[in-house]
Amino acid sequence: VNNFIWIYIKRLIVNMDITYILHQQVL
Repeated sequence: VNNFIWIYIKRLIVNMDITYILHQQVL
């Protein structure tokens, strides 16, 4: 269960990074 939560959090962070990069490119 702990590993699943960690993977989920890492995925969230990666998604946030991608969104941030995309917004930077738009600007």
